[in-house]
Amino acid sequence: MKSSEELKKAMEHPKVVRSEVRSELLEFVEAVKEVIGVEKLDTDWEADVIEFFGVDETKLISIQTEFPLYQQSQACYAINKFLEKHTKIVKIIAYEGEMQSAPNYQEIEVKRETTMPLLIRAWVFTKWRKTNLVVHIMFRGDYAEFSIFGVKKDEGIIHEFSSEVKKWMKINNFFRGERLEYLPFARIGFLDYNKNIDWEAVILPKELKDDVILNVIFPLSNEKLCKKHNIPWRRGVLLAGIAGTGKTQLARVLCNTLDNKVTIIWASPKALHDVEKVKLLFDASRYFAPTLLIIEDIDFVGKSRDYVTDPIVGELLTQLDGNAPNHGLFVIATSNRPELLDKALIERPSRFDVKLIFEVPDKEHRLKMVKHFSIGKQFKEEVTPNMIADMTTGMTGAYIKEVITYGMLLSLKQGKNIIEKEHLMKAIKQIKRKLEQRDIVR
Repeated sequence: MKSSEELKKAMEHPKVVRSEVRSELLEFVEAVKEVIGVEKLDTDWEADVIEFFGVDETKLISIQTEFPLYQQSQACYAINKFLEKHTKIVKIIAYEGEMQSAPNYQEIEVKRETTMPLLIRAWVFTKWRKTNLVVHIMFRGDYAEFSIFGVKKDEGIIHEFSSEVKKWMKINNFFRGERLEYLPFARIGFLDYNKNIDWEAVILPKELKDDVILNVIFPLSNEKLCKKHNIPWRRGVLLAGIAGTGKTQLARVLCNTLDNKVTIIWASPKALHDVEKVKLLFDASRYFAPTLLIIEDIDFVGKSRDYVTDPIVGELLTQLDGNAPNHGLFVIATSNRPELLDKALIERPSRFDVKLIFEVPDKEHRLKMVKHFSIGKQFKEEVTPNMIADMTTGMTGAYIKEVITYGMLLSLKQGKNIIEKEHLMKAIKQIKRKLEQRDIVR
């Protein structure tokens, strides 16, 4: 019998376990009790299972499949719907103490802004292809698994049933092709993003835009062409530059411009706080491939080992260029402080093949930004886009937007609806103070 530590380790990856009911299976139940801290776990279910099959317990077997957390809601949905659509359910029960109880349901988001009540803890007695089976569903906290019980002579059917559920899960995967967020504790959820942002909303030098199209959009849309010419269907792109230069905005544009055959997973540093979370992020990205993985502010987790000893950096290196197949995995990382990143992370082409530097905009691009951010606003006659572009020399697009927004608010506060030069001057003074403070902190 496995120790609790061995069992915990075994739970980290999907697998199938067979055991004899009543003997080895009861040992497994006791081990689960130890892992999850349950003092007493009644086994009244045994009598019901044995009665349902009508054979001695020594003639029964079970297989068990565990799921990583990024698959949890998808697996729960697949098991529920497969049972409903493809089996004849005899009864659904749960057990509390010495009594049978109502099964547990939970509202789970199975489409964007659409939830469905699904069984998360229950025993389902059912018939599939004229064969009696009992399915135990257990999705609770960070524990996600289902077990299938049957008679030994039906072992082939039991395994076939398990395979069919997993196949159905893969075909009916409601996350593939979606815009997703990698959440703390390695869960996956739908990303809340602005669906109206397009290329018009991000004003960049043509060379930058062309490089993104060449290294991300074009290969993602042309797998067969890449394969034909022996080009690896994977890519790493680092977007580097000070805050406010359009890196995150560009990533938002990709959420709207890539077609729905590509899954996008957005990960922030708060969800990558240990080695296991980094590994599971890349596991999830491969599972939903083709995937564009966006790692925001990678300098928080990829800091040079000259500055800090951090195993997360080593895990990033392994996942980006290790033994795991990364076919169909495209990674974009943003960084405000690329000089702090580990050299092994940014100097190896197989990790980040392309580095795009986002500079402070020049006069031409400031003028375009001013015109874009001025849509719907009125200015006093003497205030021209050219004047504002000159006034905002050295500012990023985010600050230029703030100058105009701040000026509009000042105007409205004074009972006006026209932005005057004095409003803009006051806004610029405030922003320059912020810039000075930023430089002092650095």
